[in-house]
Amino acid sequence: MRSFGQLNSLSGVIIAETGFLLPYAILILAPYFDTIPAELEEAARIDGCTRLGAFVHIVLPLATPAMAACGVIMFIISWHELLIPLILNARPDFMTLPVVIASLVGDVFVFFNLMMAICLLALAPTVILVALLQKYIVEGLAAGAVKG
Repeated sequence: MRSFGQLNSLSGVIIAETGFLLPYAILILAPYFDTIPAELEEAARIDGCTRLGAFVHIVLPLATPAMAACGVIMFIISWHELLIPLILNARPDFMTLPVVIASLVGDVFVFFNLMMAICLLALAPTVILVALLQKYIVEGLAAGAVKG
């Protein structure tokens, strides 16, 4: 990241997180996409769709539950990540919430009240996202668990 000039920037953290989480997303989504029948895409191609059109109009709507589940899992992992932002960002301007929470633990004193307040704020987006996408998450995780 230093050679790309991405230290102390949020874009550097985003690039690093994407690089680390992309294999997990592929491992989650590939089995689900394998369960979608290829005949559906072939039928769309016969009806005049391009490959991209068939993917966008046929395959992606069928994969909405899996993509929602994968998106929530990736968001939770990246939102609560400590190590990558801690390594890449030294300036307080670009510290993420887990780094701020970790900085509240000192050698002599721990700021428990402030730490718990920030933890509550840090968990709020995750809880809201899971509550909004609960139907899709359950559908996506259940569909990946059954072998057809």
